[in-house]
Amino acid sequence: RDPLWSRGLGDVYKRQSLLFLLYKTKMEPISVMPCVYVLRLEGDDKFDDYYYVGSTHQLNIRVAQHIALCGAKFTKLHKFVSIYSVELVNGDALQRENELTLELMNVFSSDQVRGGKYCRL
Repeated sequence: RDPLWSRGLGDVYKRQSLLFLLYKTKMEPISVMPCVYVLRLEGDDKFDDYYYVGSTHQLNIRVAQHIALCGAKFTKLHKFVSIYSVELVNGDALQRENELTLELMNVFSSDQVRGGKYCRL
């Protein structure tokens, strides 16, 4: 894991430190095109893994927000493990986010995947 998580710091301090790195150092986005991403999240007694589908123009900043627990509710409940996939999108990123969420719900379980308009299931 990232060294920030292995220092034995409290959760609040970890989130504040990561957000400080993002905003105070003015991190430049690595993606200027819209992209759809899938995060693999920690599992629990019910499932080994969970997946979150999102879209953004600033992939590194958005993923860091999820890691710092400042992203979606689903990524606050299930901690970030890794980036599962990233697609650059020429058209409507929100439409592709919804499509990809449905595709993953068919591969995995609808209880394991959240994203787009399917965040509130």
